[in-house]
This record gives sequence, structure tokens and C-alpha cells, in this order.
Amino acid sequence: MDGRPLLVHASIGIALYPKHGIDRAETLLQKADVAMHVAKGDHSGCAVLRCLDRDRHTDRRLSIIADLRAGLDSGQFFVEYQPILNLATRTAQGVEALVRWNHPQQGRLPPSDFIDLAEQTGLVNPLTMFVLGRALDEWAPAMSGGRLTMAVNISPRTLHDPELPDRILEALQSRGVPPSQLVLEITENLIMSDPPKSTACLTRLHEMGVRLVIDDFGTGAPR
Repeated sequence: MDGRPLLVHASIGIALYPKHGIDRAETLLQKADVAMHVAKGDHSGCAVLRCLDRDRHTDRRLSIIADLRAGLDSGQFFVEYQPILNLATRTAQGVEALVRWNHPQQGRLPPSDFIDLAEQTGLVNPLTMFVLGRALDEWAPAMSGGRLTMAVNISPRTLHDPELPDRILEALQSRGVPPSQLVLEITENLIMSDPPKSTACLTRLHEMGVRLVIDDFGTGAPR
């Protein structure tokens, strides 16, 4: 490419008929995609679905993968808020937005049940913007008045999107919220996942005035 040699690797996921699906081709493709992500994550090159006995690849989680897009489109996700207290003054200084999924069959699901799957399926970006938009809609008056900050968890993969800062700025400006009232909580492994992309995005967000903190994604335990 442009005179430079590139080293290319392939990750292959395999699902077998009829063991892994007999109703439709999409079922086999979906399960092969899960196996492909395992091969990619393990750097093994190839993975077969029947060899995957880890909990994250049970039928329940395969069902969640299939339901993610429909759940996001039909309003099954909602946001709850955890107060952030200043113990010295005994007052609330902010809130943290925590996404939840009201699954029609499996009931209320916490982030630990679907965040990693949203990353695998490429839905973590729209999910993040949904959480941010809903939180701003419900708390904009308190945020614009400077009374409270809003903390939102950000997945490492979300920060690989070069358009993320512009989307966040547009969401803030449309609701009259200063960037300084938004806190993005980021996982420790963020920089290591893709240093150039992550650093560029973080730098832009910092220049906008958005606050950045280190956090364990989805657990509400900042460090």
C-alpha cells in the first residue's frame, strides 16, 4: 500500500451444520461470527464453535447478540443514575449514568451481560450516544446551571471513532450544557488497545473541556 509492505492476518470462525443451526443460514453465520471474534481475541487464527465451552458463548449470550440491535431500535434500553457525593460537604456533586436493558424475555440485564457483546457487534457506539443523549435530556437544567456533573462510561472501542468528539460536542451544544459538566469514565486498558487513535480522541475531548477519569467500565468504581 503506497509502496509499503503490510503484514495481514486472518481470523476465521467456523460453525457446523446441522449441529449449530438447522433453521436458517443466518443462525450459522451468527455463530460463526462469534467464533471469529474468539479467534481474533485469542490470536489463534481459527476457532470452531463446538470447541467453545466458555460461559460467554452459551446459547443465552448468542441470543443476546441477536437481540441487541432490535433492543436498541425499540427502546428496550434505559438509564439509571448513581449519585456522586462529596463527603466533606455532604452534598451531591454529580451523577453517573448507568445503562440497563429491559430484555423482553430475559428481564432486566446489567451492563456486564451485554457491553462486551455490543463491542463485538459494533453497536457500542450507538449505545454510548443513546446513554449520553438520554442523560443530557434528563439532567440538562442542573448541568447547564453548574450544579451537577454527569459521568458517562466510555468503551475503548468508542474512542477509536474519530467523529466521537464532534458528536459529543453537538449533543452538549444542542442542550446548552458546558463541556466541563461532562465526565467521561474510561477503562485502564484504553491506551494500550490502540494508542494513536485513543490519544488523538482523548486530546480532542480534553481540549473541548470535557473531564476525563479512569474507571472500570460498567462497574461504577472510579479510580
